[in-house]
Amino acid sequence: MVLLGLVALTAFAIGLPRSEDDSRAEAAPVRRLPPVVDGWTIADTTAPEDVLPSDPRAREVARWTYSKGDRDVFVAIARYRSSGDPEWRPSINQIAPARGASSVRQDRLAINWNGVAAPMNTVTVKNPGRNVSVVYWYQIREQTIADEFHLRLIMLLDSLRRRGQEVWLIRIATTTAERPADFLREFYPQFVKTLSR
Repeated sequence: MVLLGLVALTAFAIGLPRSEDDSRAEAAPVRRLPPVVDGWTIADTTAPEDVLPSDPRAREVARWTYSKGDRDVFVAIARYRSSGDPEWRPSINQIAPARGASSVRQDRLAINWNGVAAPMNTVTVKNPGRNVSVVYWYQIREQTIADEFHLRLIMLLDSLRRRGQEVWLIRIATTTAERPADFLREFYPQFVKTLSR
């Protein structure tokens, strides 16, 4: 029964209208993110590599540090091809610096925006002397995706239809156990608005 469902889904996806692949698509205007988010201002330093590791699969990566008083929030946004090829899929191993950690805990949270809960993932990495908390999600235009399986299904359907939608991985980190909920509530809608232009 499941096999018949997959065959029917594949036939449906192939029959949908096709558009050009995103390999020639221009980058969305991520560099136009606001320099100030609810009192958080962009600092002169970028997000450190030992807090938000780079993913070599990304086509483009933008990194910032936002500061408010004595608090810092690190932001990394990576753009990927919409291809279902695993070589170009965001790597779950590059989300947080988990190598050598004494413990790694994963969880979910939701940010309410316009009456809708936007799903997000959290990873807390404990190392001797320092904690790193990372909130992350995937974005395809206005669609926020927390589940990797759901992301892979969307990418598979997009590759079958040759749709040119870019995939974004958004990571927001702190070097404390505190989740930056106040920053997220202001940053998230501005980021989605930027991608929707």
